[in-house]
Amino acid sequence: MKTADKSTQTNFNRLVPRGLCAVLILASTICFGASSGFWIPYTATPIPGSTGGKTGLFVIPSNTLESSPAPRWVSTTPSQLLGIALQYTLSGGVTTYTPDLMMYAAAGSDGKTHVYGLNLSNTAEAPVPTQISSLSLPATKQICSGNQAETDLATPKTLFVVLEIANAGKCNLGGETFEVVSYEDSATTAPTVVDIASSQFYPLYNGAELEGMVLFDSATKALNLYKETDFVGPTVLVSGVEDVLPIVTASVNSSTEFGSSEVFLTVITASGFEQYRINSSGDATKFHTGLIGSSAVDDKNLYFADVTSSTATKIYQEPLSGGTPKLLYSGPSSTGSAYQLFGTNNSVLAFQLYKGTSVTDATATLYTVPIGVTSTTPTKIGAYDGVLTAFLAAPSASDPAGTILFVTVMKVSASGDSTTTSYTGFAIPPSDPTKQNEVKNAVYESFGILTSELTGSVWQVAGITDTDGGWGGGTVSHVNVTTLAGTDFKTTGAGVYKMPANYLGFLEGFSSDNVAAGTLLHEQSASFPKAAMFGVAADLSEDFLLPIKIANTNVSAF
Repeated sequence: MKTADKSTQTNFNRLVPRGLCAVLILASTICFGASSGFWIPYTATPIPGSTGGKTGLFVIPSNTLESSPAPRWVSTTPSQLLGIALQYTLSGGVTTYTPDLMMYAAAGSDGKTHVYGLNLSNTAEAPVPTQISSLSLPATKQICSGNQAETDLATPKTLFVVLEIANAGKCNLGGETFEVVSYEDSATTAPTVVDIASSQFYPLYNGAELEGMVLFDSATKALNLYKETDFVGPTVLVSGVEDVLPIVTASVNSSTEFGSSEVFLTVITASGFEQYRINSSGDATKFHTGLIGSSAVDDKNLYFADVTSSTATKIYQEPLSGGTPKLLYSGPSSTGSAYQLFGTNNSVLAFQLYKGTSVTDATATLYTVPIGVTSTTPTKIGAYDGVLTAFLAAPSASDPAGTILFVTVMKVSASGDSTTTSYTGFAIPPSDPTKQNEVKNAVYESFGILTSELTGSVWQVAGITDTDGGWGGGTVSHVNVTTLAGTDFKTTGAGVYKMPANYLGFLEGFSSDNVAAGTLLHEQSASFPKAAMFGVAADLSEDFLLPIKIANTNVSAF
């Protein structure tokens, strides 16, 4: 590569296009820097219809949450996240995973939009934004979309972004331009204008090294491989392409510390839907033909549901390293039903069959089938009334046998013109589904990388009293995957933290000091938008959760 950018496979968990996920399989011990806390970024926008609300970007330190630190404002104009690069420590897997730097767009003192960089890595130093590139957009132009990567996963400063810029003041009207900006570009370096038709590329890595980028060109109807970040001289992987749909991005074992990338895509041509695997060398191999619904991935295989037939859904297992898909199960399907795959414990695949035309008549049945063999009858875990969501969590990345399936069932009951919502949580070992730990009025949620690879923790809201869809009244805790014991989060004033009425949300974890950051959102009740959303940050090592509220302001974690 003549330019440098690399984002570790774990980086993909947060930063690849929505709908993709990634698996990080690492063997060696390697450290890229150390962390003394990091700055957590949040955006602020005034609540519509209010006065005195704040606008811009601010940060808080991750290592002093219990002191309720005041926001440090970085920008007081509307700010748009463009990319975040992470720092890692690896020892048989990820042991730390923390934000190192970020790129964002905001209006400068001249009223024009510029790109800025911000160091997030050390809370001992106040973060100071630095302009990156000479990009200067007047009010008649805007950044419509973007995508990021790094040319070296071990070096956060190799972060670059590809920006889609509307020239007529509005997006999706045609005539957009695409420009590449790198984190280390000076304020006088002009962005590189590139001849592409989309910013949504899929990076391929061999170890820490960016080997190429896969991108669909709608103008030439080709799926291309680009080897350089100036996007010139593409190699055509597939021609006659109408569209491309992502399935999953994953990493497979190799002799390198980061593993080797595999990108799985559905390519739509005149012949129909075709599934391709593209490896880090840029080899594109068609492995299946058909319409794909749900998918899941573990450290060895991709699992996908073929929904080409209106009467039967076929579930397949495809090796990440390539090969012929193995049929695991073929089940009946009909209008109003769908299969959703959740994942494996390296022994059985967990999935649900959903039925219903609305949330009030929804039912879900949980099943497992062994991987590696064809089954005619799946093992039934249970049947549930309501909308079911689930995820798998293990005590650590190296302990798939200890995997637990965490399930939340949302039941919506109709009475006249009104509805009542209730929640029930379940913790179920896929290897022994008779052991169902049921918690009434509760939901389970994932911490992301903290759940999947680092601490073996999930978070729970239990004791919910809301009946209109929110999680209000519930106590928030973090739950140990092995013991299922929960520890309540305290908050300012020493009491336990309870969800406010009509709110729900997310928390995304980082390994530095077991910190998680997120946003709580109002469930569109009659009082919306007077209290629409606010930020939260949690320190699992101190069992502490800090709400981040500003009067008349929507606050959201980046």
